[in-house]
Amino acid sequence: MKNSDNIQYELHHFADASNLAFGTASYVRMLSADNEIHCSLLMARARLAPMKSVTIPRLELMAAVLAVKVDHMLKRELDIEPMKTVLWTDSTTVLQCIYCSEHRRFHTFVANRVAEIRDATSADQWQYVPTKENPTDDASRGLSVGELVA
Repeated sequence: MKNSDNIQYELHHFADASNLAFGTASYVRMLSADNEIHCSLLMARARLAPMKSVTIPRLELMAAVLAVKVDHMLKRELDIEPMKTVLWTDSTTVLQCIYCSEHRRFHTFVANRVAEIRDATSADQWQYVPTKENPTDDASRGLSVGELVA
């Protein structure tokens, strides 16, 4: 960016999961006063799925929690204020859990993770991204060496 004054910063976190792994990719989007936009990958995290069989919706929820934790860590470590956060997932199930009313009862596993997400973020920060456009898909499904180099 040419002009370092009056830059607006946004953090964008993408969460995804598969039966192999779950993860998050975090980007910073910078908008200068002259409307020049620059995006950069800040970090990505991936975790292997538990050996004990876990459903995909639960893994997607675990990926969303990971995205929230990375958001908290980045805001603590980066020296940029104020910063808007947008969180993205391709799981409509996770979005429904986040958007639904506080009075709905979930099983303990889901309730604990939804509570962690709601404590750190608001529902309006969460957006849907189609699976084909989710950059974290590579982290959750894996890539061969040839695909990674290409």
